[in-house]
This record gives sequence, C-alpha cells and structure tokens, in this order.
Amino acid sequence: MRYHGTTGQPLGVSGIPGDALFANVGIDNPAGLLFSQDDTYLLVANFADNTIVKIDALTGNFVEVFGDATATTGLSTPEKMAWGPDGHLYASSSNNQILRYHGTTGQALGISGISGDAVFSSNDDLDDPQGIAWGPDGNLYAGNDDHNDVVKIDGITGASLGQFNEEISGLVDDPSAIVFDSVGDLYVVNEDDHDVVLFKGPLPVGTAGQFDRTVISVDFVVNQAPWDLAFGPKPASLPGQILDLSAIAISSSQIDLAWSAPSDGGLPIVGYLIERQSDSESVFSTLIANTGPVATSYSDLGLTGSTQYDYRVYAINTGGTAPVASNVAFAVTTSSNTPPAITTS
Repeated sequence: MRYHGTTGQPLGVSGIPGDALFANVGIDNPAGLLFSQDDTYLLVANFADNTIVKIDALTGNFVEVFGDATATTGLSTPEKMAWGPDGHLYASSSNNQILRYHGTTGQALGISGISGDAVFSSNDDLDDPQGIAWGPDGNLYAGNDDHNDVVKIDGITGASLGQFNEEISGLVDDPSAIVFDSVGDLYVVNEDDHDVVLFKGPLPVGTAGQFDRTVISVDFVVNQAPWDLAFGPKPASLPGQILDLSAIAISSSQIDLAWSAPSDGGLPIVGYLIERQSDSESVFSTLIANTGPVATSYSDLGLTGSTQYDYRVYAINTGGTAPVASNVAFAVTTSSNTPPAITTS
C-alpha cells in the first residue's frame, strides 16, 4: 500500500480515490521492505514463499526475484533486510542464519566463497533472527525471536561477538526490529511485550557480550504487537549566529555593514535580515527583510548626519531565520569631512 507522505491520503497506482494498492504481483505475505540504494526499486521479503523480490519504485510492477535470494540459497521465511557498509544486502533467515547477496546482482555472497552459498553468519548465538541493523561500530546486530536477545556479529567475518544484552533479563521479548539512531542509541521493538526499549550509546567495548547501556524506558512506545520502527526526517536546522558584524560611517548619510557567513545549519543560506535602531529610537526595526543569498555586506543610505545607528543581522536559510541575532555594531554618521571610524560592540 502507498500513502501520501504528508496527508496520509491513499495513493494507489490506479489513481482511483481511496485506493492505496501500490503492488501485489509477486508478493506473498510481505514481512520486510527496503528501497534499493538508488531508489529505483523496492525490495520485498516474502515470508511465505522464501524469496526477496524487486518491485518497480514508480509503477509498482513486479520486476524479478532478486538474484539468488530464494530458498535454494537457504533463505527461509525472511523478515528483515539491511544494506551493509559494503553495499551488499543482508537478510535474516529463520533457519538461524544471516544471508548476504550482492547489492546489484543479488548473487549469493556467503563467507565460504562457494558458488550459491549465501550464508554470512551461522552460529549458536543466532536463534530465528528477525530484526537486523548495522551498528556505528561496523558490526551487524540481530534480534533473536526465540532467544529473546540481541546478538552482535562481526561485520567482516560473520563470527558471533556474543549477546549484546546478556546481563539484562526480561527487557527483550521477541525483538521484531532493531534500529540504531544517528547518535548510536539502539531501539529494540518487542513484538510480544508491545513496547520499544531504548539502550543508550555509545556502543560497548571490551569483552564479547559486555553490556554497558542504560535502559531509558521499557514502555517507550505502547502498541499492539509492534512490528517495525522508523525515524522521521531530521528537523531542519536554522543558521548559526553572526559574530563579526561591523559598521563604518562613510559620510554624513551612509554607513556600510559587513559580516561573515555563519554556519548554515545544513541548509542553504538564502539571505540576511538586517535591523536598525537610531539614537532617537528605543527599539530595533527591520531595515531590509532579505538581502539575498550572496551579500555579506550592505550600504545603508539616506541617513542623518551626526547620528548614531545600531545594527544587528540574522542569517536566513531554507528552514527559517536564525534564532539569535548577530553582535550589535554601531557607527556615527559624520557631520562634515570627519574621517570614518569603525566601531563594534
């Protein structure tokens, strides 16, 4: 099914109002979804027929089975998939294995190197793995449905590095999904406990299986048998503060301003808001709402001689206006041919 990203309106490929159907051909009890690395197709893990298939990301049409991702290479009731740092696809398999397939062709890429072998990891610590996720330490983490724990897998060799949460009992129960956030905190979705557990980072170091996280909330999310978890887009960051605004009196009627561009907050700067206050005014007022994205200077014309003017500037990016004004810079217009002076505060 497909829904509008903002309104939630059904957006089926038929275009019929109220129809949300995006794809159904080649799909059999889908348990996991993952877009390709170039966003051209959608990978679907078919729980019922032990395959991973490709669906056209625009039309919803069935494309093909993803290479060797079938029961022939050991894929059994797949549920979750993840792109590895090597660009290849990793999939959980209920036969206590994690399988690896070439990120483009879908060719089986097992640790053994034997043609047709897709097994990346198979060890006693894996017990019906469901959710899998790559940690910021470069290792793969898997949530065991039957063992009610999270195990850490060496990201290069596929060997077990022990149970991630072996010192904590009763906090992980049928982990259907595990997700790392941008700061290295781990969220575990417990299908049977109907909650999400947050383990605070950074990742543990030292002996295999060592646990050094703090449980923030056992009932982080209350739901009916939650199956998956996803983070929304990061909120837009506003620009930083301008710290070097300067003002210089050029004449009895002109003051020139200059500043350096501040941090952009990760979004393009589109201009600057300039405010001014004269010595006869008690508050700042807008001089110019937006200078444009290139300018880091401005000439204020038509001023009164022998008058002090104070200025402050805010950067503007596509997310909004900086929350903090620049330093206040001031200058006094000349009364005659007095040499200009630069003053800041």
